[in-house]
Amino acid sequence: MTGDPNEESALDEFTQKRQKIAVKIKGVRAQIKERDEILENNPNSTAAVEASQRCRIEIRELKEDAKELAILQRVAARKALKRKKNEELQDEAAHKQKVVEVVNSHIDECETMERRRYNRDVEKARNEMRGAGSSIQREVVQGEIDEETRVGLQMLAERDAQIDRSLDELSSAVRTLRGIATSIGDELKVQEVRIEETTEKMDRQIDKLDNLNQRLKDTLDKVRGGDKFIIDFIVICLILAGLGVVYKLFAAKAVQDNTASSA
Repeated sequence: MTGDPNEESALDEFTQKRQKIAVKIKGVRAQIKERDEILENNPNSTAAVEASQRCRIEIRELKEDAKELAILQRVAARKALKRKKNEELQDEAAHKQKVVEVVNSHIDECETMERRRYNRDVEKARNEMRGAGSSIQREVVQGEIDEETRVGLQMLAERDAQIDRSLDELSSAVRTLRGIATSIGDELKVQEVRIEETTEKMDRQIDKLDNLNQRLKDTLDKVRGGDKFIIDFIVICLILAGLGVVYKLFAAKAVQDNTASSA
């Protein structure tokens, strides 16, 4: 990107969105790297928490941008579907589909990078806890173990197993919820496409109605013009007929007057 406003305005909306996403992905990678350095030096600091929060917010915004990019791609795909003989539109739609796939893969990679350090730290903490429990158990085994201690160790082991099972169930539930959320997101995308198609159909119908109304108006104007001509013609004829009747009356009266004078 050159940053030239004139150059950016000449690009289509899909290309502008793609370039903005590329810049954001690069920024997210840099933020994750910076966050990892903070965790390495001071893992329990406020700066580390804030850096992780910023990374997650940026990734969420990237996902929203990717959804908008996918919508633009589907619009291009529909145009290409309507004009199957236009090879240029077909190639453009296929290219945009690949761009969307690449963008989603980069976002997934950023999300994996953001979670990797957290998962590694959690696993490390769990291993340390297990190691501490094992060392305590070894220390106890080396000494004398009474019945009460043995029962306590057994309960502790069962509790650890229960915690592990609970964590596994929680992880499974999270994966299920993620699948549900993904399904909902896909359904929302489908509904967005349907809404766009319905809107386009409504716009076309409105245009047709406007054209029909204009044609009806023009037809009515023409019919009204013919009616006015006929009415004007009838009025003129009536006026002429009235003048003729008046003329005949005056002529008859004049004849009668002349006859009376002669007599």
